[in-house]
Amino acid sequence: VETLGVRIVGRNTSPFVRSLRVRIDRGSKSLRSGLPVITTEGVVGRVGRVFAPYSEIILAVDPKSAIDIIIQRTGGRGLLRGIAGTNRYACRIDYLLRTEEVKVGDLVVTSGVAGVFPKDLPVGRISKVTRRTYGLYQEVEVTPSVDFTSLKEMLVILSPPPPPAPKADDAREPARGLLP
Repeated sequence: VETLGVRIVGRNTSPFVRSLRVRIDRGSKSLRSGLPVITTEGVVGRVGRVFAPYSEIILAVDPKSAIDIIIQRTGGRGLLRGIAGTNRYACRIDYLLRTEEVKVGDLVVTSGVAGVFPKDLPVGRISKVTRRTYGLYQEVEVTPSVDFTSLKEMLVILSPPPPPAPKADDAREPARGLLP
């Protein structure tokens, strides 16, 4: 996968407000909106608006961010979003079925669906699970794997990951019978 190293050149300076977006040192000559951003710790977010001299990164902890994820241990799927109105960096998982058996400490990774993030990039660990006796979904809180308070340098993934190689089982003879 082709990547480009970038540095943060601007963020909120108040210690009482968490940054949901940061500015990086690359602009429209190198980047485009929607590209994934990562560090060695895991997923940071996506490139948002792109200007000539710089770009804005929408962090994974922003409530407007949405990342398709998988609980690595169980295979449960959901959508990771930032939690609004808190003074700490945290996320929640939306649309995780109530029947999924998840527990505190489970690793959350990217699913690879939609072609934005490569599969199996660490996103965070489950820090709280609230399972009710009603409804379709459970409430799950995630602590991000990236420390957003000390974030300085990142990688932007410039090209999508290559498609997976076909498995031997997929190379079966086509079914016979009625044709469309």
